[in-house]
Amino acid sequence: CNLDPPAVIDDGSCVMLEQCGVCGGDDSSWGGCTDSTACNYNPDAILDDGSCLTEGLDFVLTLNLDNYPGETTWTLTDSTGATVASGGPYGTAGGTVTESFCAADGGYTFTIFDSSGDGICCAYGPGDYSLTVDGATVAAGGEFGDSEATTFCVGEGFGCTDATACNYDPDAVDD
Repeated sequence: CNLDPPAVIDDGSCVMLEQCGVCGGDDSSWGGCTDSTACNYNPDAILDDGSCLTEGLDFVLTLNLDNYPGETTWTLTDSTGATVASGGPYGTAGGTVTESFCAADGGYTFTIFDSSGDGICCAYGPGDYSLTVDGATVAAGGEFGDSEATTFCVGEGFGCTDATACNYDPDAVDD
């Protein structure tokens, strides 16, 4: 894809088109889950990147936006700090946005941001948010400054594994 017709000696600089058509790319530009039965199926993915979840949990984020939706963004990160999902900024003042995605059992941090530092409620509209996992609310709010973060665990096996603690859970395998 970077052929130089006048060249007569190969200097090692030749690169090939990746499967997605990017010159010298690494085949990651259109990777994702290509299994339509997986909960994180990506219809835009051309290459399966091995990320398919057949037994993931259903996450639903409902955002009731304030008068300045372009200030609102959010991220969901896992326990390693990797971004699992993200969204925003948005475009409809006072609108409602529902984002659905899935992820495996584990520990997560949901963080919502407001670039003006006034949250999504109440000075500039009655905004709020709610994040549910398999129907149970794990984060909710609206009144905050620059950001608000909620850390939670979902799935089976989480709890206190210290047998001497007052909240010990004998069924827990992850603390």
